[in-house]
This record gives sequence, C-alpha cells and structure tokens, in this order.
Amino acid sequence: MINANAAVAGIIDTDPIGKRFEDAFPLDFPIGSAIMHPDDLVALANDGHAVKGLEASANFTDPPKDLLVSVAPLRLAGEQIGGCVITLIDLTERKAIEKRQALLMRELDHRVKNTLAMVLSISGRTIAGSADLADFRTRFTSRIQALAATHDLLVDASWGGLNLPTVIQTELAPYVSSTGPRLLLRNMDRSVSPDVGIAFGLVVHELATNAVKYGALSRESGIVTVEGSLRDDRLFEVVWSESGGPPVAEPSHRGFGQTLIARSLKRGGNTGASITFAPDGVVCRMILPIEG
Repeated sequence: MINANAAVAGIIDTDPIGKRFEDAFPLDFPIGSAIMHPDDLVALANDGHAVKGLEASANFTDPPKDLLVSVAPLRLAGEQIGGCVITLIDLTERKAIEKRQALLMRELDHRVKNTLAMVLSISGRTIAGSADLADFRTRFTSRIQALAATHDLLVDASWGGLNLPTVIQTELAPYVSSTGPRLLLRNMDRSVSPDVGIAFGLVVHELATNAVKYGALSRESGIVTVEGSLRDDRLFEVVWSESGGPPVAEPSHRGFGQTLIARSLKRGGNTGASITFAPDGVVCRMILPIEG
C-alpha cells in the first residue's frame, strides 16, 4: 500500500503504508462469497475488474467491525493498470441498528400476538358475564381502555421495563389523585417486564373498578393502600388493601373480574394473585417477577 487517507485510522490503529493489503487488512468474507481472501480483491483489480459493495468482517480489530469493501483498477495511459483503489466503509453502527430493529420487530410481533390473544380472551369472557349488549359495551370498553393505557406507558418506556407506581397511578387517575390522601403507595419503586406490566395494569384496573363501585373509592372517606415488599431477589409482593369503605361481603358468584385477577399474573412458581373480601375492605395479594 502506497497511500491511505486519514479515515483509515478509524478502522485500524497501525500505519498500513508499505504493507500488503491482506497483511494490513486480514478481512473475513461471508461463506459462499466470490471473494475468499483479501488478496483476491487485489488480484481481480490488477486483472482489470472492479468489485463494488462487498461486505466483510474485520475480526482483527477490537471490537470487530463490519465493513463494505469496493475495489477498482487504477488505470494509467492506455490499458496499463498501475495498481488499484480500495474503499472501505465502516458499517458497524448501521449493522448494530439493523440488528436492534430486527429484534424490535420480533418483539413487536410477539407483543401484538399476545395483545390480540388477550383482547379475544377479554371479549369472550366479558360477553359471558354481561347482562346485555349495553353492559358488555361498558365493561369491554373499560377493559380495553385499561389495556391501552398500559400500552401507552410501554411506548413511553420504549418497550422496556414498566414502573409499578406509574402503572397504578395511570389506572387510578380517573378516580383519585396520585398525590392525594386516598391513594397511598409504599415501597413500590420496582419495575417489571412488559408482559407482567400489562397483566398488572389489567388487575389494578379490575381492583379500581370494584373499589369505585362497591369498595373504598365509593366513599369520600375511603383509602386504597398499595404496599410492596421483596420476597427474594426475583419476586416482589404487592398488597392492595382498601379501608374506609362500606362493609364488604363475599360475592355470591365468581365473575370474570375475579378470574382475571386470579389468572393474569401467573408466570410459574409462586407468582399470581389472590383476593380476600375482608369485612373492612378488599385485600389483594400479588406476587410478581421483577426486573431489578
């Protein structure tokens, strides 16, 4: 090599001048490529052939880089070839973005399928528990709005972990102020995965709806307390407890809301939820897998 521009320093940290190209850039090419070795590029150019846009890996750099390689013969007077010009474009960042996008698309596909399955389940079970079409419309719309609210939080978090206090405050926002005395959050600063966060949002929505209709939030004196505690480094217990509302009695039959609460948070092991209709107020215990 007799000349190299300053951009080469962004690929290798040694001076390539005076070295053979294959020694300065021992590139690896994809299996099945027409080019198997760096000196094949030089040989082709010296025979008068050009190669454009060939992907290669620079595994000799730290960290490894993805490159786009092109080579063209350097023609002198007449048909004489005096060497070749090799162009290297660093694709590392673009490749990383493409990988992240592919991962995001797979994750989005997974989320969409899960969401559609959840919507179908909610619609079927809501129909079964509704007195008439108007009742179904009210219940179903409310549950889908709760699902949408949690999805909005996921978008804001770039589909990362969901903060539990944020989910609770979002679901209860139509009923109580997050800074007022009727909603008390204690030791709740934990995050969960998107799947768990969506299920948790639906459970909180069911609890809030019940509290507004029959429980603590049906009276101005009522209070909802949500308190968290670590069970171990992987599990987090959340206890929803109501006080100051009317006396509570065990329902005569188990509706879909109770079924949703009991089943939504099951993720194997000790995870899940249970609800107790204590006379002083509903108590719901939830065990969630946490992210940290």
